[in-house]
Amino acid sequence: MAAPPACDIACQKNKRLATLLSTLQEATVNKGTNPEAYEKARMNYYTLKEGQSWLHTEKEKIANNKVTPLLDMYTKQFQTLQNAADKKAAVKQALDDAKAGEVGDEDETRFIHSQIEKEYNKAGVQTRLMELTKSPVPEPSSIPMYFDILMGFLILVIVYLLFGAGKWQTIQNYFSPPSVIPISL
Repeated sequence: MAAPPACDIACQKNKRLATLLSTLQEATVNKGTNPEAYEKARMNYYTLKEGQSWLHTEKEKIANNKVTPLLDMYTKQFQTLQNAADKKAAVKQALDDAKAGEVGDEDETRFIHSQIEKEYNKAGVQTRLMELTKSPVPEPSSIPMYFDILMGFLILVIVYLLFGAGKWQTIQNYFSPPSVIPISL
């Protein structure tokens, strides 16, 4: 009897690939219920078929697929926090600016208030001094009113004298056009 042909490394690889392919096909059918078994069967089959470089590339791709969403999420969170910090700094700066401006306004207000207080105190002192001396407050004089009446009366007299009964005709003649006497020829 002849000895069965010996299965070399390529033959063993093909047998192993056939076994892994059937396992992958069964796992593909049950992919919805057992996704981990599918991934394991796929990795085993393609690693043996394509080599370690495929396995390295596939693991890198899976890692990127898992890490990229996390990096995006952390980047968005960082940007959100950075924007919040910038807004907070802007609000703080605005408050600091407002306080700086307010200090000047408060100083001006205090100065004006102190000046008003001084004037009020002076008025109070004057009032108290008048009460203590019991000097009556002088009433307004009626003399200027008499002068006004007298001036008005004098103006009326002067107008009458200037434009009086006798002189009125003279003034009218002065302002009227000259009369023309007809000359006969």
